[in-house]
Amino acid sequence: MHRFQSQGQYLGAALIAMACSSAMASPPTNLVTNGDFEATGVGQIGSVVAGTGWTNPTVWSPEAQRNVTAFNFILDESGDDQIHGLVGGFASENTPSLNTNIFVWGPDNGVPNGFRTSSNGGKFLGGDGGYATGALTQTISGLTVGQQYTLSFEWGGAQFTDIPSSAGPYWVGWDVSFGAAGTTGETFSVGGSGTTIPANGFLDWAVATTTFTASAATQVLSFLATGPSGLPPLSLLDGVVLTPVTPPVPEPSSLALLLAGAGVVSLVVRRRRHQR
Repeated sequence: MHRFQSQGQYLGAALIAMACSSAMASPPTNLVTNGDFEATGVGQIGSVVAGTGWTNPTVWSPEAQRNVTAFNFILDESGDDQIHGLVGGFASENTPSLNTNIFVWGPDNGVPNGFRTSSNGGKFLGGDGGYATGALTQTISGLTVGQQYTLSFEWGGAQFTDIPSSAGPYWVGWDVSFGAAGTTGETFSVGGSGTTIPANGFLDWAVATTTFTASAATQVLSFLATGPSGLPPLSLLDGVVLTPVTPPVPEPSSLALLLAGAGVVSLVVRRRRHQR
């Protein structure tokens, strides 16, 4: 009798513990550093601002016929504030020689295209897919080989103001990869040539989600802006989150069934105890 009672008590306690741990599970930690791009200033990453957590490469520019820092920028809501050269917008390595920042088309310079920040607000990334294009990367450590990880981010598109309205439509996109250093790894893309945006237009923010499987304990997450050369497109990015895939938390009805099961076990134990 005592053995059965103990087993029943243990089983009931286990069911209750499972229900409580599932209900109280904390959300997984984001493995990406500065995925919201808030921990930095505004301007070109690497030559103007640090871009905490991210690495921006030096690339060869056929147009400039020299190596330049890839045109990946941190922006905020002032990206279309084209009041005069050095007010608003965002600076590049060319700002001192040209005596002007860079700007995108938007309501603050007379184009009511809806340009705005992402749902996170604050700062976000803009990558030039048509000039001095290079992948922004971050090394992610502490991965478990064979474990699946969910990557999510917001993306959109804007266009530089040095392109007149007569230039025609453009497109934007991101090529994303996640793999061990020196390899391409798994890939994922959003946007592309099928994403047509009117000249001087704005592609509103959307959420993209994909799943990668880790092949190494340390891997490189890469974002490469894509777009047509000659129509400087700016691919926008924000809210980059990478988390391990975890078992789903039981629905309230499932938790209720677990607790009910624990109650049934306890009831059976008590009845058998009285019968003996």
